[in-house]
Amino acid sequence: MIQSETLELLEWPRLCQHLATFTATKLGAIATHHLQIPSTRAETIQLLAQTQEVYKLETLLTQGLSFDGIEDIGDSLERSELGGILSGGELLGIATTLAGVRKLRRAIDGYESEYELSVLPELVADLRTYPELEQEIHRCIDDRGDVTDRASPKLAGIREKMHHLRDRIDNILRGILQRKANAIQQPIITQRGDRFVIPVKAPQKDAVPGIVHDTSTTGSTLYIEPNTVVNLNNQMRQLQRQAQREEEAIRQALTEQVAEVKEDLEQLLAIATIIDLATARARYSLWLGANPPQFTDPDSDQPMTMRQLRHPLLVWQQQHEQGSSVVPIDVNVRPPVRVVAITGPNTGGKTVTLKTLGLAALMAKVGLFIPANDPVELPWFEQILADIGDEQSLEQSLSTFSGHIRRIIRILESIEGTLNWEQGTVIDDFSEDENKLKVKSQKSKLIEGDDFSGNENNLEVDNLSEDENKLKVKIQNSKVIEGDDFSEDENNLEVDNLSEDENKLKVKIQNSKVIEGDDFSEDENNLEVDNLSENENQLKVKLQNSKVIEGDDLSEDENNLEVDNLSDNENKLKVKLQNSKVIEGDDLSGNENNLEVDNYDVPSSPFPVEENFRLSPTLVLLDEVGAGTDPTEGSALAISLLQYLADNALLTVATTHFGELKALKYEDERFENASVEFDTNSLQPTYRLLWGIPGRSNAMTIAGRLGLKQDIIDRAQDYVGGDSEDVNQVIAGLEEQRQKQETKAKEASELLQETEYLHREVARKASALKERERELKLAQEVAVQEKIAEAKAEIATVIRNLQQGPLTARNAQKATNAINEISEKYLPSRTPPPKKPSFMPKEGDRIRIPKIGQTAEVLTAANENDELTVKFGIMKMTVNLREIESLDGEKVESFKKSKNVESQKSKKSESKSKESQSEVTSSGLAVRTSQNSIDIRGSRVADAQIEVDRALSKAIEYGLLWIIHGKGTGKLRQGIHEFLQEHPLVERYELAARNDGGSGVTIAHLK
Repeated sequence: MIQSETLELLEWPRLCQHLATFTATKLGAIATHHLQIPSTRAETIQLLAQTQEVYKLETLLTQGLSFDGIEDIGDSLERSELGGILSGGELLGIATTLAGVRKLRRAIDGYESEYELSVLPELVADLRTYPELEQEIHRCIDDRGDVTDRASPKLAGIREKMHHLRDRIDNILRGILQRKANAIQQPIITQRGDRFVIPVKAPQKDAVPGIVHDTSTTGSTLYIEPNTVVNLNNQMRQLQRQAQREEEAIRQALTEQVAEVKEDLEQLLAIATIIDLATARARYSLWLGANPPQFTDPDSDQPMTMRQLRHPLLVWQQQHEQGSSVVPIDVNVRPPVRVVAITGPNTGGKTVTLKTLGLAALMAKVGLFIPANDPVELPWFEQILADIGDEQSLEQSLSTFSGHIRRIIRILESIEGTLNWEQGTVIDDFSEDENKLKVKSQKSKLIEGDDFSGNENNLEVDNLSEDENKLKVKIQNSKVIEGDDFSEDENNLEVDNLSEDENKLKVKIQNSKVIEGDDFSEDENNLEVDNLSENENQLKVKLQNSKVIEGDDLSEDENNLEVDNLSDNENKLKVKLQNSKVIEGDDLSGNENNLEVDNYDVPSSPFPVEENFRLSPTLVLLDEVGAGTDPTEGSALAISLLQYLADNALLTVATTHFGELKALKYEDERFENASVEFDTNSLQPTYRLLWGIPGRSNAMTIAGRLGLKQDIIDRAQDYVGGDSEDVNQVIAGLEEQRQKQETKAKEASELLQETEYLHREVARKASALKERERELKLAQEVAVQEKIAEAKAEIATVIRNLQQGPLTARNAQKATNAINEISEKYLPSRTPPPKKPSFMPKEGDRIRIPKIGQTAEVLTAANENDELTVKFGIMKMTVNLREIESLDGEKVESFKKSKNVESQKSKKSESKSKESQSEVTSSGLAVRTSQNSIDIRGSRVADAQIEVDRALSKAIEYGLLWIIHGKGTGKLRQGIHEFLQEHPLVERYELAARNDGGSGVTIAHLK
């Protein structure tokens, strides 16, 4: 049949072989090699649901489902039912299978609630694993498949006797070996024919009287059973036969137990195989990086979308056979497109594209995921039919034109069969008996009667009533399957013994002959309506209205192409294609290239269809449609064929070299163009699939670049005509415009990704700042609470001292002054919010050097020249503060100033200090503690500045910082004053009072 041919052409058996490598059981591998294609959408949905649940387990669990112990016990079950006795190994296989399936069921039940499973638990819900049968088998059969002593007391007794008897024989023979050592070839005891013997030298055989059972190859050794052990060996043989009979009885009893539950065990084995197949599909899909398909409604406007679709066999070849990388294609077919014509040069990937589409549709039907980016959307195709000249297969064979036509005929017959079946099943208004007949006919799958074998025509009648069985026999005898070629005798149905309802149905079938209406004569189309009920007359009218009207008499307006809303380039292309009939002649012979193109118009579709006409849910794949014959006739045949398929099939994808097919898009919205890209510079295909643009003829360009004489090419161009060059220029313009749009789209996508990244970074930093702010607020609240507690404690101390001492005015004044001091200390008059200090790198900090684009670690702090040592990698270098920045992009604010500015600021600061010294001394509010003072005596200026910067950050909550720098030469004091002058946290600074250190201490007031 054409379906099996299509599977071979698409190399479906190879994919099944690849899938079989992911199975865990022998039965699963066998089932995979003979994978059944579902015939209904519901079956496919069920298979996909199984795959999705196993896929979920495979991705979420470290180890997926286990099938350990499950074996192919089908033959054993059949033999048990026929009364055979199973061997110990077969019984052991049944026991391990029961245990393996029980573990599998427990695993699925355990994951049900955690991973929200529904399909798999339903599969194993009614499984019976018979643990008592498994235990009984393990009790009677050991791991080697032998019957154990504990299987029965009788067997244990027999084996005990055999053991004692064997010891007696062994002792006797060992005595003979010792006594007759000179006559013995080797001092061993062996067996011949289950009898114990010893090896004796041939010349000395009389030294050991007995029975000779065997001779060595050289004849120098005889294996003799001494007469003294003959009776004992006979007894051993009797005991062995008794043990064998007892073992056989035990295995027979176990076999009978297995036969009693054969149906349940077969069901158990079938479900285990189903789960193994689902697991293989999930693991294969996971390996491919595939995504689950979503089936669209054929009657809706949903597009068929598969982005970055990859050929699964090429992916396997790349991964396991070190093949070249796989170039994905994008598929985007939007309604009302029914036919896609793919053009382009040879070896460009057109045939691979057809196979990729066909395999994707088949994979979706059997429950596999599709190797494409999510989402994957496509219709559910009842049939996938192909005519592909597999020139790229390992088995190369070139089909002739007649071979292609015969295959296309079978494709059309299969499509018509589905259409006739769908039309024939619309019997909503039939009687109850007729509807029963419809259901039974559906179950018997009477779709294509022409090729039915005898077995296929034998309808199953197990559940039919007596009347229905009679009617079935009559239908079989009268061969009422396709009525077009019926002879008069065949159409005369015998109605003897038929019920009244059945005779009515027979009359209706005889009168109407509504099976294939295309070739009906006028008389045949005039349906007799006498004696028909109202519902039957309505059905007749529907059938009359649904006749396919031949479109030969289309008006001129219908053949005129509509060009509204087409771009300038597209309108030019349409006109050029109509006028020129550019047929790609890469592989055409000389006679085929002599094309008559005068006054040739591409006809419009001669097959107009009713709006409610039902399309066959079929995917048709045609490779080089119309090729192999005269180009003019071949292109005309291809156009007519594609128009017919557009009227009847859900989707057709065809590859071609005919230029006329490129024009169909511009006169019928059901057609679409696509092409495989070809790089004319490198003369290499890119294997990319371009939609909306037909492929160019590259024969002349390729021939010229390969070295063909230019005069030959010029002459060939004259034969083709100037219109061909114009068409190619238009197509080239479209391709250039598409490339520019793709480039802009790529740039826009990159810009969008960069923008999204920046947005995420900004959001992250904003979130971090908010978190930092929250932490600071909490810290401030804690500090305030601590200060309040300290102030309360000091006030309580003052009050307690006042209460304990004499109540005099002097003491009251002292208490008042103390409380005022506490108030001034903890409630300053102005508390402006602290400003963020400028960035100053410290030892161990990470900084960035924009000049060289490196991130480095600070080894030493900045010196008087604003220079510091950094390290990145194994390199160390000295850089200026102006050349670095923080990791957040903050620049370093240098503290080095010119000499004039330094002297001015020094004078200003000294005068300022002198002016404020009296204020600080007189105010008495500055209280120095270990928390708000720092001693930097003996430090270098740069190191001191870093220490002071750290102390300033910690002293914000105190408002003051005492800096003990000492008097000395005054250089350290000057450097500290310059640093404080520029520091953002310092509001002002001054020298301490004489009794508080004088010029050796500086007090910094913080903002």
